[in-house]
Amino acid sequence: MTIDIVIEQILRNLLEIAILRILQEEALHGYAIVQKLKLLLNRDFTPNVVYPILYKLENNKLIKSQVVQRGKRQIIRVYSITERGREIFQRVSEIAKRVI
Repeated sequence: MTIDIVIEQILRNLLEIAILRILQEEALHGYAIVQKLKLLLNRDFTPNVVYPILYKLENNKLIKSQVVQRGKRQIIRVYSITERGREIFQRVSEIAKRVI
């Protein structure tokens, strides 16, 4: 297995915590989350990778979503972090600091 493949696998495992980190700053729609992940991790992730993680985080009550109308016709789903999500992000961050 090449180094690049190993790095990609590790980054995919970090996506959940990276999304929580991003949503600490502001509520965002899915495409904006994909773009922020690209900037944060310097990697392209497709919506096919990110949206299942958003659904998983929402099912675990770490984030919540709200349907918002933008303009006359466009309806978007905006994601925000919950208190439970903030707490878990904080705990994982503390553990990661000790590990790294």
